[in-house]
Amino acid sequence: MPIIIRHSKPKYFAILVVFLAMLAGKFTLRRINPSLSNIGFWGKPAFWFTYLAVITILVNYLSEYSYRRKITNKKFPDRFWLFIIVTILLHIYMTISVLWTPYWQESVRLIPELLLVVVILLLLPGAFSSEYEKSIEFLFQLIFWSALIYASAGLVNGISAGRMSAFGGGPNVFVRVVSSGVFASLYLSIKQGSLRWLAVIPLFLVTALASGSRGGILALLITQIFVLLLIIPKYINISKMFLGSLVSLTILIISYPLYINNTFLSFFNRRYVELTFRERYFSYRNIFYENALYLFLRKPLFGVGLDGYHQTFGDPFVYPHNIILHIMSEGGIFGLILLSFILLSVILQWFRIRSLEHDFLFALGLLYFIASLFSGGLYDTRFIWFMWALYMMTPLVDTNNKNDVKHIKM
Repeated sequence: MPIIIRHSKPKYFAILVVFLAMLAGKFTLRRINPSLSNIGFWGKPAFWFTYLAVITILVNYLSEYSYRRKITNKKFPDRFWLFIIVTILLHIYMTISVLWTPYWQESVRLIPELLLVVVILLLLPGAFSSEYEKSIEFLFQLIFWSALIYASAGLVNGISAGRMSAFGGGPNVFVRVVSSGVFASLYLSIKQGSLRWLAVIPLFLVTALASGSRGGILALLITQIFVLLLIIPKYINISKMFLGSLVSLTILIISYPLYINNTFLSFFNRRYVELTFRERYFSYRNIFYENALYLFLRKPLFGVGLDGYHQTFGDPFVYPHNIILHIMSEGGIFGLILLSFILLSVILQWFRIRSLEHDFLFALGLLYFIASLFSGGLYDTRFIWFMWALYMMTPLVDTNNKNDVKHIKM
């Protein structure tokens, strides 16, 4: 069934606050002022941005209704609603699992984060209901500029005292943000037919490496190969791919002294060569994973409940640092069934329709998903569901490949 696209302008402000709610994550005001540490989740900008998004989308809806505009009912694909429902069920189920957690009083602190993801997913139809392609293009611009701000802040902080990060977040968060900038650059370059977006890809790559997140770099590498082999050739020819690569390489060579120095080279050798290949140090990930499997085998049906992993093993074993093992150990077989259904629907969607927005949204979700196999907890996976929900929202049209995008120019 064809999708009727509304011709009203994209809801840029709604998209902005929804994106900021996702990006803010676990950032708290106490990083600015320690005296604000006693106000709980009210001190998390992510919740305030979510409230603002709810109000914005509600005002937009009431405004359209009050002026009696002719509103064409946006019929989103059934597969989108199915994805939303199952993803929300997964988060609700993990929230309910607090009931069989060993010490539920300690687990309730995680509930607001999971519910925030649910609210954001419910807001997506309102934020992206107008001019889908322009809305997604605006989203990719937000991703690009966020990555550029993070990368610049990372350069200011440097890596002399350790792995690169920014704004008080960890290196594993930092690498996801700057890595997403690589794919935002590629999308915008193809979409707008301009090579200028490729100019900062070397900066994104170098700062991603400086994060020292080996799982994040592996996610970036796998996703980049996927994009180069299965997405980019569909929209631009080999000569333009070569030209774009040449431009990025030239910029990297020219700016080499700015990004890469003895400190960076020493860090790279120590972190990626000596620790990984010589000492075979994997940040105790093997122990994290073994613990998760132990809990799953002990309580396979429902798992040990939300935060049960942390309560069983204590610090530093906060969570398994693997989204699949995390859901298996704390949500059991029922959680794993819900996750499997989500992944299967995403894979099947890839073969149904193809467009530039569709393909790059999938790629970003893939980047976050692979990264979540090596680091992060349930709340850290929020961008997976965010990107793949928009990916499932793609209208039932097939972009006419190379003819649909602008010619790339200098």
